[in-house]
Amino acid sequence: MIQCCVNAARRPFGMISFTPEDYRTLDLQGGDMRKADEAKANDVLERVTGAVKALCVGRGDVRSRLTTAIHELVPLRAQDFPTGLQDQFRKVMEAATKYDASDLDRSHPLYPAGSWNERQGRIEATMRRIRRSTGQKIAQDIWSLYVKLRMIAEGTTW
Repeated sequence: MIQCCVNAARRPFGMISFTPEDYRTLDLQGGDMRKADEAKANDVLERVTGAVKALCVGRGDVRSRLTTAIHELVPLRAQDFPTGLQDQFRKVMEAATKYDASDLDRSHPLYPAGSWNERQGRIEATMRRIRRSTGQKIAQDIWSLYVKLRMIAEGTTW
């Protein structure tokens, strides 16, 4: 089992554990699928790295750093990620946009469904409502996504 550290608010380091099963797509896929996943990993790695950087060196508590990190990820779609990481990306984005923008005390107008502005409003509403511990869990999921992407992009296997 591999253990990786992630900076968490109020705690110097939180631990995330990964088992070889987390990377089963690396071991079970054929050469063509692996190359396609490597290409996808390289394509999204810059944005995910930007999100991790925002979490590590950004100002404010975990929720404000997470807002910046999620904005880095907004242009990406689940299908942009390697097959084995698409659900994890969806989970991160769903957790970060859980609450409706109308929950922001109606200070924002309602936007057309699916627009960038609607998603931005949902991110802000969610960050205002979640606890720091929930923000830390989302941050850990982003870190996990980053580590797995790096492994796929580098072609690292067990």
